[in-house]
Amino acid sequence: GQSQLLEKWLRHDKLNCSEALGDLMMEYDVSTAFFVYLCAECHSKASMLLKTEKLNEEELLDLAKTVLQQGQSQLLEKWLRHDKLTCSEALGDLMMEDDVSKALFVYLCTESHSKAINCFVQCGKYEKIVPYSTSAGFKVDYSTMFNNLFFPILKGHWNLPNVL
Repeated sequence: GQSQLLEKWLRHDKLNCSEALGDLMMEYDVSTAFFVYLCAECHSKASMLLKTEKLNEEELLDLAKTVLQQGQSQLLEKWLRHDKLTCSEALGDLMMEDDVSKALFVYLCTESHSKAINCFVQCGKYEKIVPYSTSAGFKVDYSTMFNNLFFPILKGHWNLPNVL
C-alpha cells in the first residue's frame, strides 16, 4: 500500500532519493529501501542489503532496470557472479538489451539453451554452439538460427533495387 505509493512517487521524481530516506524505509519495507538506495546511488548500502535479504523476481527485475538505467551494469554482473541475485530468463532478456555477453551468462545459468545459442551467434562465437548444445543435450534448430542470423542482413538489401 504505502510503500507502493512511495515507490511510485520516487519513480516519477515527486520525492528526492537520499541515503537517509533509504535508512528510514529499512524500518518499513526492505525492497523500497533497496530501491531508494539505488536511486540515491548508494550502491554500497544496496550491496549490503543483498547480503541479508532475498529479492523476489519482480523486485529483482525492478532492481535490474534501475541499475541498467543508471549505466551500472557492472554492479549486476558483480552481484550475479557472487550469487547475490538469482538468475532468471526474464533477467537475461532484460540484460540482452544492454550487453549480450552478460545476458549469455544469465542464460547459461538458467539453462535457456536456445537463448544462449542466440547469444553465441550474436557474439560471433559460432565454434561454441555445437559443444554447448552437445553438453546440454539440446537439439539446435539450425534453420531458425540461420534465419535469425541472415534475415536482418538480407532485409536491408531488399530495398537496394528501389534505391538504384
